[in-house]
Amino acid sequence: MIYKLRIISRDCLVTRWRSWLPLWIAPCLLVASQTLPQQNLPKHEVASLLAHDPEQSDTRSGPLRYGNRYLTPRAHFRVAARVLGHERYYLDPDSAISPVDLLLGWGPMSNPAFLRQYDLRFAQYDRFGYVGYGAPSPPPDQTLNSLTNAHLIAATPAVRDYLLRRVKPGDLIYLEGELVDVLALDTGDLWPTSLTRDDEGAGACEVLLVRQVAHLR
Repeated sequence: MIYKLRIISRDCLVTRWRSWLPLWIAPCLLVASQTLPQQNLPKHEVASLLAHDPEQSDTRSGPLRYGNRYLTPRAHFRVAARVLGHERYYLDPDSAISPVDLLLGWGPMSNPAFLRQYDLRFAQYDRFGYVGYGAPSPPPDQTLNSLTNAHLIAATPAVRDYLLRRVKPGDLIYLEGELVDVLALDTGDLWPTSLTRDDEGAGACEVLLVRQVAHLR
């Protein structure tokens, strides 16, 4: 039996299935530009970073060109999260600019005890992120509001290699940059960023131009 909850993005239904059928979550875009050394922080500092929601503030960054895309920054953004999934794409229309998606979880979705408690499983396919669960069902406000499926765009070959080769499921990572609107210059299609974590429907995805990326340990 399928229980439809709500629509949270322009192309993704949020649905909830019993057993191990998936729960759809909004696909979101990240753009990367710089790698940082691995941050060897004390465990309590890493736990504190992961416990917080992503932070958002005003930005003064100006628009920029990325291939045949035009990026307009809307807000500064940073997040510490656990990588719940890593999926490579080759043939879809966006794979040239966004070759990999990361499924990211913060707060309770970064906590291994919480993931074990609800027997959560994760998968990615066709630019969607999926989470399945056993019994009991996890609280929706602690799952849907604490994870995102991120489409990654690397601004340099080094960052592209880092994201494709070094980032793996289970890793703890830090990303910082700007939320941006993305305009395709050849088609005129606009990919607007979300500016909140709890919106639904068209434009509910975070589109992030990442200025910094690092592993947390």
